[in-house]
Amino acid sequence: VEDKQFYHCFGCGRSGDVFKFIEEYQGVTFMEAVQILGQRVGIEVEKPLYSEQKPASPHQALYDMHEDAAKFYHAILMTTTMG
Repeated sequence: VEDKQFYHCFGCGRSGDVFKFIEEYQGVTFMEAVQILGQRVGIEVEKPLYSEQKPASPHQALYDMHEDAAKFYHAILMTTTMG
């Protein structure tokens, strides 16, 4: 959509702005996309003071709970007479 500066792929349904396009196309983070585009147009982009971290999986808490439950039941199985 040229007038709004967004892209939309009718094949896969992805859409977004130029930063999102660079993130997905080159497999980089948002800040890396900003730096890539800044270099392309001759603008120096300062790196943030904080370290950028990728967000954890939305299911990470469930994975952690499952692992804790497995450890608990394994301990019960191995250390009790009922196990």
